[in-house]
Amino acid sequence: MTVFSRLATALADRYHVERELGAGGMATVYLAHDLKHERDVAIKVLHPDLGAVLGGERFLAEIKTTAKLQHPHILPLLDSGVADGLLFYVMPFVEGETLRARLDRERQLPIADALQLAREVADGLQYAHDRGVIHRDIKPENVLLQGGHALVADFGIALAVQQSGGARMTQTGLSLGTPQYMAPEQAMGERAIDARADVYALGAVTYEMLTGEPPFTGPTSQAIVARVLTVPPAPLSQTRSTVPAHVEVAVLTALQKLPADRFATVAILSDALRGAMTGPTVTIPAGSPNVAVRRGVPPLLFGAVCMAAIGAALWGWRASRVPASPTVATRFMLALPDSLRLSTTGAQQVIAVAPSGSEFVFAAEGDRLSLYRRRLDSLELKRVPVNVGFGNPVYSPDGRWLALQDADGQLVQVPLGGGDPVLIDSSGSRPSWSDPDRVLYLREGRLWVRDGLDAPRAVELNGVSLKGVGLAFPFLLPGGRVGLVNLRRVGEDNPDEWEVAAVSLSDGTLTPLGVRGAQPRFVAPDLLLLARQNQTLVAVTFDPDRLAVSGTPLTVLDEVFVRNGGAGMYGLSGNGVLAYLTGDFLAEAVVVGRDRTTRFRLAASQGANRASQGLFNNRDGRLSPDGRRVVLVAERAFLNDLYIGTVATGELQPFSSRQRNLSTSPVWSSDGQSVLWTRVENGRNEVVRRRVDGTGGEEVVHRLEPGLRARSMETIPGRQEFLLAVYRDRSGIQSVTEPAKPNAAELWAITPGSTTPPRVLLRGQAVWQLRSSPDGKWVAAAFIEGGSSFVRILDLARPERSVVAFNAASAINGSLFSWLSDARTLLYRQGDQLVTATIAEDDRLEIVRRDTLGRTPTGAPAPGVLAQANALVTDVSRNGDLMLGTVRGDGATGNLLVVETHWIERVRQLMARMRDTNK
Repeated sequence: MTVFSRLATALADRYHVERELGAGGMATVYLAHDLKHERDVAIKVLHPDLGAVLGGERFLAEIKTTAKLQHPHILPLLDSGVADGLLFYVMPFVEGETLRARLDRERQLPIADALQLAREVADGLQYAHDRGVIHRDIKPENVLLQGGHALVADFGIALAVQQSGGARMTQTGLSLGTPQYMAPEQAMGERAIDARADVYALGAVTYEMLTGEPPFTGPTSQAIVARVLTVPPAPLSQTRSTVPAHVEVAVLTALQKLPADRFATVAILSDALRGAMTGPTVTIPAGSPNVAVRRGVPPLLFGAVCMAAIGAALWGWRASRVPASPTVATRFMLALPDSLRLSTTGAQQVIAVAPSGSEFVFAAEGDRLSLYRRRLDSLELKRVPVNVGFGNPVYSPDGRWLALQDADGQLVQVPLGGGDPVLIDSSGSRPSWSDPDRVLYLREGRLWVRDGLDAPRAVELNGVSLKGVGLAFPFLLPGGRVGLVNLRRVGEDNPDEWEVAAVSLSDGTLTPLGVRGAQPRFVAPDLLLLARQNQTLVAVTFDPDRLAVSGTPLTVLDEVFVRNGGAGMYGLSGNGVLAYLTGDFLAEAVVVGRDRTTRFRLAASQGANRASQGLFNNRDGRLSPDGRRVVLVAERAFLNDLYIGTVATGELQPFSSRQRNLSTSPVWSSDGQSVLWTRVENGRNEVVRRRVDGTGGEEVVHRLEPGLRARSMETIPGRQEFLLAVYRDRSGIQSVTEPAKPNAAELWAITPGSTTPPRVLLRGQAVWQLRSSPDGKWVAAAFIEGGSSFVRILDLARPERSVVAFNAASAINGSLFSWLSDARTLLYRQGDQLVTATIAEDDRLEIVRRDTLGRTPTGAPAPGVLAQANALVTDVSRNGDLMLGTVRGDGATGNLLVVETHWIERVRQLMARMRDTNK
């Protein structure tokens, strides 16, 4: 069960747990309704791994102290306990926002607002200090704003965690406090922490409210801590000249390195912010507005102290949080919140690591497909504000931007510091951004370059014709003069057979490197990484000046998830921080009734192996017209097996095995006696049909012309025709030097065996999922037109009669929509709701009624096993009573990422040992 389900079940007699509000470094917060007192509350649940380290009895004993705090600027503790092994505590639900949310939106607050909030936090802290309670974790995330006033949250939680966890805390990888706001004595790991640590933290928060940044920042936690211990903060007036002098002096005094040099209490700090200065203060030298000197320490001596303190700081930090040797790789796994699952569909890259190694981004699916940002020194996830499409994110060299493909098919760069995306190209994919002023990417099967603000230009391959060969996975080498690229022959979907070549971006000279593998990536100064179909990365020595490879590729990473499209799911920084996706991604196929009972379930262990992409593809699968059987696709090692399952018995039988390059999901014939699917043979798509009873073999009923690919297929009840969505493949059928053509797609109606050309029913930028009505009169088709996504209902006899059923980007990648038995009602997903749209016809079609049926199995809550966050629904029976979907099995690691530091150093050591062994 998920944490949400465990909590909701265990507390059902006291609280109705409704939904997740957010997740932080130590806990996840849920909105709930207090049944006894009829009020909304927030329930904070410690992460299970942290709870296991702490233990319930000691934690609850320590947290009792905080329950006694009652103050207008302290969020009270209402309840606490252990629910199904989960440690939780309950607070009032505040209908407002955190100070962090306001800072993210405004960056710098009005001076009056900042001082008011700082004084209110100080009032709450002083009340607690007078009762012997130190907060220890004051930061913008722990200050709630309600009606313009401050409430301090999580009071004493850090102390309770430390007291109950003891030395075991270092084993969890979690720090008590946030480096940007930790007093130096906290950063050094001293256990005797007094109220002056909160004085420092409040000073740091006030500094950020006024200037827009904490007093100390850096690429890593270690770098921040070193600055906290050794570097004086810059004067506030250096960033914001309107800050009053007494406020600047008060804040800088609160930020003194030695506790004795700070204000003795937060009450004195509050007075100082009002202009009533008492106690020790710092002096800002006249004529030196950018320098802040520690009071009483001569500059030369201060420099010597700094050098000594840096060594001590780094030793103290590493001793408690990372291995002592900087050359030893640290490897750990990161778990996502229960509401998210990593995106593992399609052939796209979903992970990128910043050049500094301080953070990474990844694509995950919750209420929608989104890109999330995670710093290594924080457990907080932040959603990147962009409508993600095919993704493939990549950081700019300075780490301030992300380039990616958005939901409208545009290649954009997104500012991570806030602001609107900037267009790179209206149609581009797979960007590479190794040079500050140059982006290399693919567009309609060709290489393109964007230099700064100049217009994009195509890279002409020196008159070379690559007829029958496509380009994939461009990578820009440092300097921006040469790119690496995969050469992929049409119909060859095994990435181990893809050649790697270097391309001069000035004259288009193509230089084959004589090595094969997918997704070439250069690691300075002399390594080339390649992804292989056996779920590994290999490395080979590469000279970027001579464009030459030497030696034999050696395996340097096992069990990295490599998609059928050749994309290895990993990101790597220049200093060796690696983040990658691992695991078998085992899945179970399930059929669930509207009565919440599971009618059919296939155990994930059958037929799975380490190199599998998942026992069942999480987007393929259809119920038969009568709802009694299912057809499923299992993907293993770049081959596909088709299976037929019986819903009543749960039996599963192989139907057609080893379908190399299966192109579209299988569909049932209108009478339910046959299954049709498409595959690629000799570079051409063909439609294949086979009877379910096993009589007869595989019959090719239609073959597409070279250069055309099938996207989706559907049969039409009562008709000989079937529907096929096609598109022109620009990945290598034509010479890459030919002028680019529009990437148009069409929806065809085809009569098997007929010499009559297919009827064209619909044209668009892309046509995807198809569903025909039970009476064979209508078809619902998901398509893209003008950069927007729609599901349109067409009259098959008169395709000019059509109506848009709904407009949603989620309709394109595996969304749920299906006809009900009345042949006039389309069931579809809108957010987490199931909605029906009923059509009527006259001279034109129109939607005459919409009804909401309830929550879908892709939302929460939902029927039975499909309520899980990692479930995906693929089909609904025509009477609406059955839903087919896939759920990750118990052995899956799909919600885990592995992060490793100093990985490049380990690779070089590994390669040296292996080569010594082979001598």
